[in-house]
Amino acid sequence: MTDYISVGDATTYFGATLHLYTDAWTDASANDKAAALNMAQQKIESIRWKGRKYSEDQDLQWPRYVKVKNVWKIAIYDDTAEAAIVPQFITDAVCEEALEILRTGNSQRRRMQNAGVSEFWLSSELKEKYNSTGSIKDTGLISWEAYNLVKNWIGGPVAIR
Repeated sequence: MTDYISVGDATTYFGATLHLYTDAWTDASANDKAAALNMAQQKIESIRWKGRKYSEDQDLQWPRYVKVKNVWKIAIYDDTAEAAIVPQFITDAVCEEALEILRTGNSQRRRMQNAGVSEFWLSSELKEKYNSTGSIKDTGLISWEAYNLVKNWIGGPVAIR
């Protein structure tokens, strides 16, 4: 399967962005980085996106066509390469999701959310409440940074006839 981004390019991304919590990335082994990118990509791939794949035989969901005023157009087109491309916000979102997976993927809080716990009392005055899936707006994503990068491209419900 094709990857949206390599470990080397993700490391470059984290080196070029201003992040407070990149220790989880820099401290991770190469295998853990690759695994986190793979998990993040799977989450990105599982989102119901607006439009349709650019080519039916492509492995990944991006690049895509989107409908603009009833006309199908290439979502992101590179004039220099003269081709439809995977947008930067997708590769950035994979990186952000991978970082969050490394930071919190196996935390007690994340395990409780994945197990379906909806409420947890920390003391008589403090409690945490989770949504039903433990993900942001049922996208499967756990990184708000990743979600904010892609939210304008997420498709809505589909009518089944």
